[in-house]
Amino acid sequence: MNDAWAVGSSHGTTTSSRTLAEHWNGTSWSIKATVNPDTRNNRLLGVSAVSSNDVWAVGYYDINATSLNDSATLAEHWNGTSWSKVATVNPTVGSYFYGVTTIAANDVWAVGQYFNFGSNSWNTLIEHYNGSTWAVVTSANSSTLDYNELDTISAFSSTDIWAVGGHAPGDGSGNLGTFQSLAEHWDGASWTVVSTPNPATGGNAILGVNALEANHAVGVGYGDFVNGSAPQEGEAWDLTLGGSTNVVLNASASDNAFLSVARAADGEWAVGY
Repeated sequence: MNDAWAVGSSHGTTTSSRTLAEHWNGTSWSIKATVNPDTRNNRLLGVSAVSSNDVWAVGYYDINATSLNDSATLAEHWNGTSWSKVATVNPTVGSYFYGVTTIAANDVWAVGQYFNFGSNSWNTLIEHYNGSTWAVVTSANSSTLDYNELDTISAFSSTDIWAVGGHAPGDGSGNLGTFQSLAEHWDGASWTVVSTPNPATGGNAILGVNALEANHAVGVGYGDFVNGSAPQEGEAWDLTLGGSTNVVLNASASDNAFLSVARAADGEWAVGY
């Protein structure tokens, strides 16, 4: 393996964060210059490659120094020589990208969330790149009043894609109930919520996903019990359109969580803490 990317953010001498991308050439990691649209916080949270000269990284950047939630989606593209910012859509002032997957040069998906001022709630955000422009694709939400967030996305094909995260019931006034796992599936025509189990009584979330085969993916994340009265547990979901199952996987008796999952020759690997 001589061509891999990692993205994130870094802090210099100020409190503002700057986008960060590093490349592995088979021997060492090196920093590649990225774009920072604003002088305030800029972050990259996901990366995916079509080829060595066609790589996408997504995240968000602050657009208001006084408001925490005034942010815009950020998509950057690597053409084999440099990173450049590509225009995305922001449904409101308060839009975020958290994950991205690439299928082809004209078939790229990004997921996140945006703040819906009409219902005073957070809605899922999914956008698609068709080779020339990014556009919002209607996605599913547990409820118009709920908090909804999609953290990552994985594609088996252009008509078989999974996006995962979490949601919590809301009352329209900013008060939220217990977080529950959220999984959505794209069949080539629409995004629909897929039912997922929630074994932990205090909250559940799916933070990583990997599409395995047709209509089948694995998700990983965590569960937490009420008021922290028991340790946080690592969890894995077997995601299928016909009904998903869940298992608890803990490395210790203390807090556990999985953040990402990937396919390998002999199965699946999950990492976290």
